[in-house]
Amino acid sequence: MTIPKRQLASFYYGHLMQAGHNPICNQEATTPDDRMRHLCWMCTQIVAHVDENPEKYDRWLGFIQGVLWAQDVFTIEQLRRHVIGEMV
Repeated sequence: MTIPKRQLASFYYGHLMQAGHNPICNQEATTPDDRMRHLCWMCTQIVAHVDENPEKYDRWLGFIQGVLWAQDVFTIEQLRRHVIGEMV
């Protein structure tokens, strides 16, 4: 069973905020911090608008998870567990 996109985005938002990455829209982010801040902004948009275009926000969540993995924030196993609701 997968958890709702809004809940997953909220989890990533909280994690990014706790790490000090305040949300900002910056599609041309060049530093790791800027990239994390942009991911945080993307999470706010998913929470606010997921019902309007679920397919778009599925792609966004995949992108967010990919960056979090590439930046060594979470492992693949942790990300898999997040999708089934194990937010540890």
